[in-house]
Amino acid sequence: MKKYDYAKARKLIEKHKNEIVSAYLGMHEDWAWTAEMVYEDGEFVIDLQKSDLTIAGISGSAWATPTLCLEFKDSRKMIPCCTGESDTSAPIGFGLSVWSAEVQKNIEPLEGE
Repeated sequence: MKKYDYAKARKLIEKHKNEIVSAYLGMHEDWAWTAEMVYEDGEFVIDLQKSDLTIAGISGSAWATPTLCLEFKDSRKMIPCCTGESDTSAPIGFGLSVWSAEVQKNIEPLEGE
């Protein structure tokens, strides 16, 4: 199971805080349904140091990649932000829905730090 790495997300936001407008956490492969703003206008809107933190009601995924999106004034960067591995032994049994598929076409690919 891949879990959000909240410490990494906070570190990357702090590192780029003078350059970013906002930051989101969500599952890259299901961004439209799972992304939640965590930072905006120089302030954390979600405390990434809470022990029982979830994003959009979940703490991780067996198949999707927990991702940090840094939004700059004229671009955005999607960075994998997780610990753990995908659980390839669990049957998924579903794909992107009709609504998700079109949205996902517009999501930037994952990048490194």
